[in-house]
Amino acid sequence: MQQAQFDLQARWWNLEARLVERFGKKPDMETILFLIGIQELGHIRRRFSKEEKQDLMHIAVCSLFRQSGYYEVDGTDKDGWPHFRQLKALPVMSMPEQENFLKDHILLYFETAEAASPGLGIQHDYREQEGPGGEYGGDTAAGEEDDEDHGGHGHDDDEDDHDGHEDHDDHDHDHDGHHDD
Repeated sequence: MQQAQFDLQARWWNLEARLVERFGKKPDMETILFLIGIQELGHIRRRFSKEEKQDLMHIAVCSLFRQSGYYEVDGTDKDGWPHFRQLKALPVMSMPEQENFLKDHILLYFETAEAASPGLGIQHDYREQEGPGGEYGGDTAAGEEDDEDHGGHGHDDDEDDHDGHEDHDDHDHDHDGHHDD
């Protein structure tokens, strides 16, 4: 068990080093989720509202856990934003276990993407975008405030505990501010 933890941490440090090499700055967990969300959405633009950044992190989390069969894409809305359906409950874990679970899924995501497309599987050089120091997409870091609203891609899920894990009871990803219950 301790060896597995060490291996996970070594792989994580390797990913962080590769991201620093790529972007010139060590990203935190929210920024990594933001980058994955942009990659999954496939829409690159200069600015995302705070709600859209949260939505992008939500897309990332659902996409990551889709790898293990917890979620599936249930379709996309008129703007091309994916909606997810939960297929099975996530395991109950302590905070450190949740972080490791998420890290393991992020590592799998990048390893799979890297195998398909060298360069961390990130198809766009986000340094061209305005971001925190110009390194990442968007105009502010994933968790920072943005007063400008870019129209209706928020969701009502306020259960995010700020480490990328959310209470995944009902996650039809909603972009109009209401769930499709």
